[in-house]
Amino acid sequence: MTTTAQAPVRPASSAEFARLVLDREDITFTTPRPGVLSVAVHVRNTGPGLTRATPALLRSAPLGAFVPWEPLDTLVVPPLPPGRSTVLRGEYAMPRPVALGSADRIPPDRALVALGLGEPDRPEPDRPERRRRRTPAADVMGVFNLGGLHWAGNINLFFPGADVERHQALALRIHPGRTNLAMFIVGAGPGDRYQLEFSGSGTAWNPKLYDTLPFVPLVDGTKRDPLAEGRWHALATGMLALTVEPPAKAREGAVNVHVRQESSGREAVVEFTLDAAAAGPGCYKL
Repeated sequence: MTTTAQAPVRPASSAEFARLVLDREDITFTTPRPGVLSVAVHVRNTGPGLTRATPALLRSAPLGAFVPWEPLDTLVVPPLPPGRSTVLRGEYAMPRPVALGSADRIPPDRALVALGLGEPDRPEPDRPERRRRRTPAADVMGVFNLGGLHWAGNINLFFPGADVERHQALALRIHPGRTNLAMFIVGAGPGDRYQLEFSGSGTAWNPKLYDTLPFVPLVDGTKRDPLAEGRWHALATGMLALTVEPPAKAREGAVNVHVRQESSGREAVVEFTLDAAAAGPGCYKL
C-alpha cells in the first residue's frame, strides 16, 4: 500500500506510536527500472489495540553513516488492528549522477560538494526548492563513474517512537582476483570519532578501510595504514574507501561495515552485497 499525505492526519497518541515497530531489514529499496527508485517499508502493530492513521517522514541520504538526511516523502501508516502489518511503498525518479572522473583523481572536497553535502567547513544553505523535491540523494559511486543497476544510498523512516534507517549498496559488481574498491561517507564534518568493524561473508576477502582521497596511493600501503578495527578514529574527510580482495573463483559475498559514533553512542550498518555477475561497472579495480 502506498499512501502519501494529502490532508492533515489526526496525530496518534504516544501509546499508539509505541505499538508501531519496524527493523532495519523492514526497509528495502531497489531499482526496478532505470532511473526509478522503489522503496518498501514493512510496519507492524505489536500492541493490543487499533492504531490511528499515522504520518511518517521518509528521508534519503548519500551512502554512508551519520550523514545529513533530506526529506523524500511523507507516507501514512493506515489504521492497523492488533497483530496486523502493512507495507508502505513509493517510487521516486533518481537524479542522474554527474560523474566527476576516476576514483583515484577526485579530491574529497569536490566529491562531497557534488553529493550535496556542501563544503567541509560551510554547510550548504537550506533552500525551499530543495526541501520540496521528491528525489533521492545522489549516488556516491555514480560520482566516480562506478556503481551498478541499483541506487546505493540511505533510506530512513521517522515518526515519534520510530527512527529506523538502512544503508545499502545492493548487487555491486566485483572483479575476482583483483583488489576492489567502493566508497561511502561517514559523518558530516570534523569533531567526532568513529569505531569501525566488519561482518558478513566477505570478511574472508581481507576487507580494509582507508580514510580520504585519492584512493590508489593509500591502498598500496606505502602512504597510509588502513583504519584498524575496534579503535576510535577522527576521520580526515569522512570519505572512506572499502577494499576487498575476492579470490579468482569468487562469485558472491557481503561486507557490512558497523560504524559507531562516539558522541551519540549509536551504531549504523553500511551494507555492501557484492556479485561478480552484477550489472554495471561496479567497484573500482586496482
